[in-house]
This record gives sequence, C-alpha cells and structure tokens, in this order.
Amino acid sequence: MVFTKKTCLMLVPLLAVAAGCYGGKMIKMPINAELAYLQVDTLRVRQEEMIKALRDLTDQMKAEREANLNNRVATQSTLNDLEASLAALVNKIDANAQLLTSVFGPATINSPARPQPSERNSLPGDSITVPGGDNPPPAGGVGLEDSEGVYKSAYMDLTLGNYSLAIQGFKNYLVKFPGGLKLPEVHYYLGESYYASDRHLEAVGEFQYVIREFPDSRIVPAAMLKSGICYSTLEERTLAERVFRELIAKYPDTEEAQRARLALEELEG
Repeated sequence: MVFTKKTCLMLVPLLAVAAGCYGGKMIKMPINAELAYLQVDTLRVRQEEMIKALRDLTDQMKAEREANLNNRVATQSTLNDLEASLAALVNKIDANAQLLTSVFGPATINSPARPQPSERNSLPGDSITVPGGDNPPPAGGVGLEDSEGVYKSAYMDLTLGNYSLAIQGFKNYLVKFPGGLKLPEVHYYLGESYYASDRHLEAVGEFQYVIREFPDSRIVPAAMLKSGICYSTLEERTLAERVFRELIAKYPDTEEAQRARLALEELEG
C-alpha cells in the first residue's frame, strides 16, 4: 500500500489517540497492583492482630475459669468442714444434755429439780455414778464398735450402688464420730459416692480434703488419682494434668501413678 502525504497526516491523530489509551493502561496497571498488594498486607496485619486478641481473650477466660473452679472446690470443702463441725457440736450438746438428764433427772419448767449441796460434793473430772445404774456413756453417745458398724453399713451401700444411702451413712459417721479412726476413708468413699452420683464438684472437694488434711494416709494416692479424674470430667484439663503429674512425682511406683500416666497420655493425645 502506498501512503501519500495526505494519508499520513490523517493517520497521525489516530496513532496519537491509540498511544494515549494504551500508554495510560500500561502506566495504571502497576499502580493498581501495588495498591492491591498494600491492601492485602493491611488485611493480613489486621487479621493477625485479631487472632492475637482472640488468643489473649481465650487464655484469660481459661485462667478465670480455672480460678473459679478452684474457688468453688475450696468453698465446697469448707462447707463440708463447717457442716461436719456443726453437726459434731450439736451431737456433743445432745450428749451433754443426756448426761445431765441421767445425773440430775429431767427438769420441769415450773419446779426445776436442783441437786442438794450434799449431792454435789464431787469435783469436776470425777467419775459420776448414776444411782441405780451404770456409769453414763462417753460423750458422743456411742463407742468404737458403733462407729465401725456405721462405716461398714455405708460402705456396703456404696458397693451395692445405693449411693444416696451411702452418702447419708458416711455423713452420719462424720456427725457422730468427728474424731473417728476412719475419717480419711470416710471422706474418700463419700467422694466416691458423690462421683458415682455425677456430683463431681462435691466429689473433688472430698478428695482434696483427704489430700489436704491427711497427707500421711495410705489413701492419698487414690484421692489424687480420683481428683484428676474429676477435673478431667469437669473439662478442666490443666488442673487434671497438674494433679496427675504431682501424683506421679510423689508416688511414682504406685498403681495410681501408672493409671495417672495413662490418663496423661489420653489428655495429651
């Protein structure tokens, strides 16, 4: 094709327009890409900040939850102690009232019976003989054989699955025999009864009581193991792991420690 001078002059504006359009696109494309990259980087930074904030909030909530659970366990244990102490005090008051009644006879409202001076010549601490009868029973109203019977009866209810009766029986022991020889076992099996009744918070309170108040008892490793199991059931993994590790460290050669190792593997797996 032969381009005349006139044709060339006509093509010049068209080429200029075309060059302007494509040149603008070539210039704008890198600018738009850079802005897009900046926006992506900004979004990424914001996302990381949000993730960090969520993690911090999760850790804070977890710590508060553990603290609340520990407070609830401590409160439940304290309430159990107060209940046992109050019941023991009431029991002693009743026993003293029975003792006074057996010595001085029942009092009446209108004319209370008062012993004559000649009848009150014994010193405090002397044994008092009831006229026409044997010496009064010791404070508490029951003896060692009675305490063993109450314990065995409650334990039998536990083994038979009568958990409500077992709880009542073990509590009855704590009321009647606050200084009994079976206190560690009673608190432990009371915890077992609570655990079998799905009352895990009350159960762990009893197990922790055994650990705290009877550190030399042979039943402490079992109480630690059951505490960890209760915490695990309550979905308090950190507390469960802590108890299991303490059990393994203090009693490494016991069967309870071996079970604690298996429980730790399950938690970590």
